[in-house]
Parts: sequence; structure tokens; C-alpha cells
Amino acid sequence: MMLVAIWCAPLQAAYIPISITGYNQDMIVESVALTGASLAGTATTASMDVGASNSQKSWYEIGYNTNTGQTTTGLPSGGVTVASEAGVDHSFRLADDYTAANAVLLDSSHTTASLTLSNPLAYSSLSVLTSSGHGPGTIGYTIHYADGTTSTGTFNSNDWFNSSTTAITAHGRVDVQTGAFDSEGTSNPRLYQADLAVANPQKNITSVDLAYITGQASTHTAVMALSGVPSKTIFSSGDSIAAYNSSGTPSSPTAEQVSNAIDGDINTKYLNSNKTDPGLTVTNDYQMSVVKSLILTSANDAPQRDPASYVIQGSNDLSGAWTNISSGAVPTFTGRHVSMSIDIANTDLYSHYRVYFPSVANDATANSMQIAEVNLAASQILRDVTGPGTIVTVYNSSGTPDPKEPTEGIAKAIDNDPTTKYLNFNKVGAGLTFELSQAFTVQGVGIRTANDSPERDPASFTLQGSNDGVNFTDIVTDMAIDPISTRFYNRNYAFDNDTAYLYYRLFFPTVANDATANSMQVGEIQLFAVIPTPAALPAGLLMLGLAAMRRRSH
Repeated sequence: MMLVAIWCAPLQAAYIPISITGYNQDMIVESVALTGASLAGTATTASMDVGASNSQKSWYEIGYNTNTGQTTTGLPSGGVTVASEAGVDHSFRLADDYTAANAVLLDSSHTTASLTLSNPLAYSSLSVLTSSGHGPGTIGYTIHYADGTTSTGTFNSNDWFNSSTTAITAHGRVDVQTGAFDSEGTSNPRLYQADLAVANPQKNITSVDLAYITGQASTHTAVMALSGVPSKTIFSSGDSIAAYNSSGTPSSPTAEQVSNAIDGDINTKYLNSNKTDPGLTVTNDYQMSVVKSLILTSANDAPQRDPASYVIQGSNDLSGAWTNISSGAVPTFTGRHVSMSIDIANTDLYSHYRVYFPSVANDATANSMQIAEVNLAASQILRDVTGPGTIVTVYNSSGTPDPKEPTEGIAKAIDNDPTTKYLNFNKVGAGLTFELSQAFTVQGVGIRTANDSPERDPASFTLQGSNDGVNFTDIVTDMAIDPISTRFYNRNYAFDNDTAYLYYRLFFPTVANDATANSMQVGEIQLFAVIPTPAALPAGLLMLGLAAMRRRSH
């Protein structure tokens, strides 16, 4: 019987900025706004002191205050990712545009709001960037998951002066009507990080509703940003990883090897002195995933070596078949050990990933590329639930099964060895039936070509499910398999299925060349399933199993 890993928390609980919509007020004076009395409320729609009445004191952007010695005061520029002063495990990104709505205002007159995630993903914990004028304020939250369920909680938004868990200190504020500065060069006002518990860390989050609960009559709470710890990350320490360059040989110091990029420790780094598309390749034969976000953490020093652009590629085989998933610029890191996320538009499942960086921040002065951590977050991760311990029986949709036992029998299809194969001389709907260790919702199939005779390759497949081993329901019928002459080539296929079954029947109605093939043969077969997270299990609990599964060799 095969035991399965239910869920494992990320090695490093880093809170990564999340792209959101839903800001309802402009509470930050932008750096190019009018100054002095000319400001006259033209740059904001609300303030921290009096809310939507839009007078008295609020925030300003760095660069707005040009007084001597004060040019570096204010909030970070719009769209910039910064590490929290309370700890580098939290990074936040404020609104991109300070001339538009850039905050959520919650008070006795504005009692509800909603933050919608631009890229719904699963998170084990969330954190908001917040503070309150005349605070503190108590805010309720409702997390909405993609499956329609919700979970709730509350958090405190501390007064914007002299409270703890400070994420960003502005060192000054401004009267939004008169333009007069206040508290210049002091340790106030402040924005704080407030963590939100997530009840279902394996469910994709679509939005977070906020509700004003309690505070003084004069309390005005601002929420400026949302971050979270992705729970469906693809890379983890111990994965099969290799340094990559598109040309030449990777070159790294002994203490700064490529494995450091996925070790969950921001204090180590991967350095490659070959700057020709330096990067990494991570192979993962036991899962399929839909990548939706690139996560990067800057290294300890030498910002000129930071990546300035990226390319992500995916593959379901390591024979050189790489597909471009996404490419683009890497925003400038604002400091060392700062974590950022880059959203990716992608709907395709892959098992293997390559990430490389065509350019660095300053090519003229950098002698290498370096990065502390690299990861990919997925909207969906399916894991292989088959292996040598799985009970399988031979099947044909018509006639008597005729497997070549024992050398090329049914067990060879799941022996984790692609150099062996399952061959059935009755090629009419040849296949096999799986009895799994428990009911799983299978949403993907992996099929690897055998060692020879491409005419025997399956050309289509049908998958059926059952919970009694007798009555089977069609899940996929006659799905075409891409023809290819390459041997030992793995192809993964995804499909819709919302039902968990204990038994699965997979068979192949056609072969590549029925006229010349004397049989059907396949090298390896995998069933990829959604791995459930029982509500009774605490987040981060690792069940025995998948970690102990031997990875399929190449």
C-alpha cells in the first residue's frame, strides 16, 4: 500500500507580495503633486486623520518633501517591493499608481471593502500592510476560496504612531490641504504588518473581504497591501537541480552552488560567473503543475549581479523539448534579501522547469549573476499516485489479454524504470486497471514511450473510474496521444475530473500504426491526482509517503 504526502509547508515562510484590486481611496500624496497651499486636497480623496473628509494629515511619497535633509522621507514609490522593517520574511508592494486609489479605507462610514487577487493562488498565511489614524481599529476578514467556501477571522490595525510590528516607517506626514509637513525625520508615522490565518492552505484564494468592526468614532483604518506565503510552490530542497547556461559551462564557487537557490535559506545564494543566460533546471517526475508566479529573493550583496530579466520554460520530457512559458523584466530589487513575485499567464501543466536570466542589473560592473532563492508558485499541483506498490491488473476492452509475462508484463508499466515496458499482444483496447491505496481525484495521465517499435505506441487513451471495481464511469474517452518517434519520451495529459475514485481503468483504443504493429506497448504510466488536505490535520503536517517514493529515473 502506498502512503501519500498530504501537505508540507514551505521550508521558508516568506510572505510574497500579491497583486490585488479593490482600493477605494487615494490616501497618499504623490511625489509630483502640487506643494504648499496649492495642494488643497487635489492629490488625495481621504486622509488618515479624518477619512473621506480629506483634510489634516496623511501620507506622502518619497521625493515629495524637498526640504533640506528630508528628500528621502515618505512612503516608497508606487509599485516598488520592500522588505518589512519587522523582518525580511515579509515583503510588501504598495499600489502601482499614487495618482489613483491606493488604499482601502475602513471606518464607521466605510464599513466594508474587498480585495480581489489578480492571480488566485493558495497561501498558508496572509499579511496586510495597515495602520489606523486615531487607532487601533479591529477589522474582520472573510477569505473566499475558488471552490466557493470561506473562512473568517479578525486583525488589529494599530495606530499609525508609536506601535509595534512596523513594516514601513515614513518619517513624516503632510496636511493634504495646506501642504504643511509634520513629524519630519522622526520614527513616525508607520505602517504595520498584520498576519491573517488561512484555514484552507491548499485552496486557491480569489478574494478577501474586509469589514470594520470596532474603533473610536474618529478611527480611520487604511489597508495598503496584501502579501502571503504560497503553499503550492513547485521547488523544494532536495529536488533534482542543475545549473544552466545557454552557452558555455556554468561556473559557481563551492559554497554558492545552484542547490542554494532552492534550499529555503535566504542567507545562502546561487552565483554563476557565466553570465550567458545563467539559471537552473529542476526536474520533477512525480508531479505536474500549472505555474502562475515566479518568486525571487535577492542575495546578500552586490546588487549589480541581480537578475534584470527572466525566462521560464516547461517540459514534460528531458530530451530537449522545452516550451517557453513566460519571459520579461525583473523589477529592481530595493534591497538585500527582498522577495518579489511576478505573475505569469499560463494554463499548461508541466513536470520540469527551467528558469534563466538573460540580463543582470548592471552588466558592465557585474562579474556574475546571483540570486538567493528561486521558486515557482502553482495554481494546481497534481502528484503521481502510482508506483511499484500499486495493485494493477491487465485489461483489454475486447478479447483475452495477452501480456508478455513476466519480462514485459503489466507490472513493468509502474516499476519506475522507463527502460522496461508493458507489452500486450492483444492490441484491441489494451491497458490496465489500478487499485489505489485510497480514493483520489485523478486529473492527469503520464504516458512514456517504450524502447523500440514506434508503431506499437498508443495513439489514444480512455480513462474510467470506479469505487467498487465493477461499475466504471468514463472520465476521458479516446483522447489523442501526440505521435512521436522519440523513445523513452514522456507526455503528460490533463483533463477535468471532480470525482475521487479508488479504481481507475486506463486503456488504449488505438495504436500508432495498426497495420504494422503486432502489439501495444508502453514504457511507463502515471496517474496524477489532487492530493487532499484533511481539515483535521494541522497545516504543515507531513504524512509518510510521497517523500519516500522513488523518483522515476530517466
